[in-house]
Amino acid sequence: MAIVFSSEGGCVRSAIKSSLSSIRQIKADLSVLDVGAAANPWLGNILTDALDFFCVDRGDLGVRSHVGDINKSSAFACFADKQFDFVTCTHTLEDVRDPEIAIREMQRIGKSGFISVPNRHTELSNLRKYKPFGKPWARGGYHVGFAHHRWVFHIRSSNKLEAVAKWSGISGTQSWYEMLVKAIAKLPVLSSKKNALYEMLVKAIAKLPVLSPKKNALYEKLGVRSHGDYPWINSRLVGLPEVAELAFIWIDDFNFEYYNNDYCGSDDGDTFSLFSDFVASSPSASPLGLDEAMDAVFRRIQSV
Repeated sequence: MAIVFSSEGGCVRSAIKSSLSSIRQIKADLSVLDVGAAANPWLGNILTDALDFFCVDRGDLGVRSHVGDINKSSAFACFADKQFDFVTCTHTLEDVRDPEIAIREMQRIGKSGFISVPNRHTELSNLRKYKPFGKPWARGGYHVGFAHHRWVFHIRSSNKLEAVAKWSGISGTQSWYEMLVKAIAKLPVLSSKKNALYEMLVKAIAKLPVLSPKKNALYEKLGVRSHGDYPWINSRLVGLPEVAELAFIWIDDFNFEYYNNDYCGSDDGDTFSLFSDFVASSPSASPLGLDEAMDAVFRRIQSV
């Protein structure tokens, strides 16, 4: 089938857990695998199996722990085709070297499933500006999102998950001219015109003879609005996984691609344009509501 539900905001895990609990009452042998479960096996006693680099010590709940490197197909070799009724993978794909392998294998061994990753609003924001992140995130300087994450994911079209590598050009440290422009833009009399003023001042400063060789770099920095302040970012969708994640429910299979065949362009300008076009694209509308999607999951699980 396809991706039957998707969302960029809020957290739907509790509703999914409740639905699976209800299905378990009807289908006692419901089989559920969590890929990458060691950090947070959030499904609790609904889980039957877990796969991760480390042993998931939940024997008290009857969870079978499988240890393997999910960057390799061999980690999934012990599982038969469509062995599991439901496969979950939460906040794991953004960490791994090659998410395509794990995605392909989850589709092979699962009838249906749930995947979540940080949404693009969070992954491309300077998190120290947002609660509940705050000052602890200052240790990493002015990078955006989570420094250890490799990928940004997006569902821009029906039934297709796409990934783009986190480009180093969206990170960096503030220079004195950026700080000066920001300080001027914060003056109360100018605050209502801050964005327009910021753009005007950066362009004016870039024209100074002493800075002219740095003009292109300045424009690129302006384009990303000082390391993550993209104009399309919705601050209400920036947060920890409990409140902000890209999440979707799938049945049988879905399409996955590396954006632009994982080619970042021939130069910095190309890379910046490609990256910006990808992350700023509007998300595809969810095919079904959450309850309808879980009803479809139940029908698939019940089918032979």
